[in-house]
Amino acid sequence: MFIIETLFFVALFAIIYTYVLYPVLLLIISAAAQLFSDCRFLISKHDRRIENRCANKPLPSNADKSAPSIAVIIAAYNEEKSIYERIENLLKQTELPSNISIYIGSDGSDDQTIEIANRFYDDHDVDSSNLHIFDFQERRGKVSVLNELVDLAKEDILVFSDANTLFADDAIAKLLRHFNEPDIGAVVGELVLYDPVKQGNQDSAYWQYERLLKFHESRLNGLLGANGAIYAIRKTLYQPLKTTTLIDDFSIVMNICRQGEKVHYDPEAIAFEEVSPTVGSEFGRRVRIGAGNYQAMMEYVDFLNPKMGFRCFAFLSHKVLRWLVPHCMLLVFLSNALLMWSHPVYVVLFACQLSLYSLCLLMHYALRQWRAPTLIQLIYFMVSMNAALGLGFIQHIKGHSSGTWKRTAR
Repeated sequence: MFIIETLFFVALFAIIYTYVLYPVLLLIISAAAQLFSDCRFLISKHDRRIENRCANKPLPSNADKSAPSIAVIIAAYNEEKSIYERIENLLKQTELPSNISIYIGSDGSDDQTIEIANRFYDDHDVDSSNLHIFDFQERRGKVSVLNELVDLAKEDILVFSDANTLFADDAIAKLLRHFNEPDIGAVVGELVLYDPVKQGNQDSAYWQYERLLKFHESRLNGLLGANGAIYAIRKTLYQPLKTTTLIDDFSIVMNICRQGEKVHYDPEAIAFEEVSPTVGSEFGRRVRIGAGNYQAMMEYVDFLNPKMGFRCFAFLSHKVLRWLVPHCMLLVFLSNALLMWSHPVYVVLFACQLSLYSLCLLMHYALRQWRAPTLIQLIYFMVSMNAALGLGFIQHIKGHSSGTWKRTAR
């Protein structure tokens, strides 16, 4: 019984730590770092705000030969509904020091993606040196397309995004301004998910929570990974990915971290993306990401080395333990069931668990019809994401995941 109780409390603590205690510790450490920066400002007049040291510097002008060249990299699969608007959106970017080049690679699309993209040349006065469209006939997977497009691009800064994403007019300029600092290797933007039917975002509570963590991890040089919708890197730091890689955005930025470069988060560099119209299709996407998380955990296990500094703490607390939460949830549930008859408290705890999971199951089928309170939304998405993560773990163990992708319906 002692062993079962120990397993119950260790697993419960791991869940509470990664979701509650780690954010609290992160805020305390970040506040202490900012206090140190404020004191240094008073003494030596250094920039007071940690996150503003390079953001307030002006971008080089078009006439400045030192202005970095910019390329946008997009791998697409069956994106006939969004590819035209995506190109238009990119060419409307403002406040840039130089023209951008767009590299679009179709990964064996069997719809009209390439035909619609090529129509852009006829409809608009676009120089072929600025818009590069590649029709890769064989479907090899997103990573293979990205590797090839990056190899073809000769620009200094690479901006990665998705075909179904739209940028705010100044999004690329917001990303680019941070590269004035030579030790910045990558800049991660902010993805805003929206529901065109409800004019809102069911994920909002959870994303606000994650946004807070990203902001303070970035301040402490502990930001790991990126959202594939909007991030930029220095071309010289790109390392070709294995074709079996499942979460390319996370891996590309982790490779930059491994080279000792800084990764900065800018919430003002905004991208917009429509949520999946069905809960099922979105859940399937999360299962695939979950499988990729376990793949990444093994690939970047060296980040658990204390020599990595704060990145080690962030990787353990925000990534590894978070990825192990499904296992901890199952362990808590099973051990609680075995402990029910040892003390009335365990009966209450087990009843609470059953009620919580029943509520989440109800929400899973009623999510599109019911606008739940924020707290309930947050609980549902955490449980739902961990259920998908658990299924992703099973896929990873069975080896059922591959580098080829299935487009999420929108």
